[in-house]
Amino acid sequence: KKRPDRLYILLGLTLIIGGWVYAGLVFDADPFRIIHIDPNQLNIFVAVVFASSPGVFRIVRGLVMDIKTRDYVAAAQTRGESPWYIMLWEILPNARGPL
Repeated sequence: KKRPDRLYILLGLTLIIGGWVYAGLVFDADPFRIIHIDPNQLNIFVAVVFASSPGVFRIVRGLVMDIKTRDYVAAAQTRGESPWYIMLWEILPNARGPL
């Protein structure tokens, strides 16, 4: 099983990319103003995201509840896979298509 090695690589890449995104958001590290959004546009964007998020959460929850009943998820549970493995490698790839 080579999954722990892959897990460490993915974790490292996630931390590196997440660190850069965090630094860009917190410290305003956009010297060339590539990602420039006016304050009014940002307020509208945040309002739309917060207003539409409950509906999106309901759709995703229903989709995941449906996927959890599929045979390949039961097979992964029978193999003794962890809940994180099942979520990352069985449920999320199959939920991506319908969304």
